[in-house]
Amino acid sequence: MSVNNVFDDKAGTEARERERLRRGWETWLQTFRWDFFVTGTLEQPVTASTLQRVVTKWLAAYPEAYAAVGVQRGPFAKKNHVHLLIGGIRAGGLAETHLRGSWVKNGHVKIEGFKGGIGGTRYLVEQADEIELLGSPQPFTPQRKRSGRK
Repeated sequence: MSVNNVFDDKAGTEARERERLRRGWETWLQTFRWDFFVTGTLEQPVTASTLQRVVTKWLAAYPEAYAAVGVQRGPFAKKNHVHLLIGGIRAGGLAETHLRGSWVKNGHVKIEGFKGGIGGTRYLVEQADEIELLGSPQPFTPQRKRSGRK
């Protein structure tokens, strides 16, 4: 066996392990009730740990909130930004307006109601260089439709 084959085998094994880990995160995150999908940026370059602290402080007004925080290094500006799944805050109403208005002064935030399915969880997992969980996520339990009685 050549040295190149050993490195190729190791690289292939590592790639398969990373993919297995990503799919595990994606599957696990789909088991929770999410209210929002959020993308947040800051004007100045910051570390991943600073972004984690920014998100924690941002959500502090909502003690029931929980979040999956995916930090991604942008492909063009090479600055970290976050993608978040947020639960524990019902979509719509004043909470959403408050969240939008309370993001950092020199940054941008885009907040969308979470539509379910795998799109948001897959995007967060595939884009993230690292993922952290904040709070205590609540499991998703589908609402049963009531049958009409006569």
